[in-house]
Formats: sequence, structure tokens, C-alpha cells
Amino acid sequence: MTDQFASLSWDVHVAPPEPMPGGDLAPGEEGASWSPISADADLGRADAVLVDALLTVGQSQRPGRVVAAHRRT
Repeated sequence: MTDQFASLSWDVHVAPPEPMPGGDLAPGEEGASWSPISADADLGRADAVLVDALLTVGQSQRPGRVVAAHRRT
């Protein structure tokens, strides 16, 4: 029996915090921001699945480049 998961790998990307509009700030805060968000690219033999959508198009470019660099669809 062959191990069907032998070729599964992954890459995790943590996007930097993004500014968030908001009116109420705590004393001493200069601005509000979203918490850092992570995305996980699960890479199979021919395809990839991107798990956990990111907040902006700019944030999604790095995981997309990782999938393309591994020549997965």
C-alpha cells in the first residue's frame, strides 16, 4: 500500500497588520490595525489549496507566488 499523503506539503504566510479605520482609540494609541492574518498553502502533487482568506489583494500576492513557484494550480 502506498502512502497517499507522502507528497503533501505546506507553506504558511503571516501577513503584516493592516491599518483599520476607527474613531475610538485607547490613550497613547496612534491608530487601530487588524491583527496579523495567516494563510496556509497546502501543496499536493499537481494542485494547491489556499486556506484562510487574507484581508487585502496585496496580502494574497505572496501566497499566490508560492503556489506558482511550486508549479501548482
